[in-house]
Amino acid sequence: MPVTIQIRRFIPPHKRYLAVPLLDRVRELIRHQNGHFYTEVLCGPEVSEVSIENSTWSSMAAWRNWKSSQEWQKAQARIEDLLESRTEYSVVATATR
Repeated sequence: MPVTIQIRRFIPPHKRYLAVPLLDRVRELIRHQNGHFYTEVLCGPEVSEVSIENSTWSSMAAWRNWKSSQEWQKAQARIEDLLESRTEYSVVATATR
């Protein structure tokens, strides 16, 4: 069952120039993951202190596989070092039959 995960990050303005390329790289990596349908940027880090993305996956298992991957862990650790608070994740939509 498809699921959409909302990812929210608070990026201090003075670290935005470091965070934007990292987030762009993660979005590029995510495009090639099994089970990933699409990611929409609702509030980009280029224009706001709060970055909000909705990432839609074929299933919760596909999302968890990506989130537990070494690629994600390494990229996310670098991003977390720049943030004011930890990244927040929430399920915002699931498809029903």
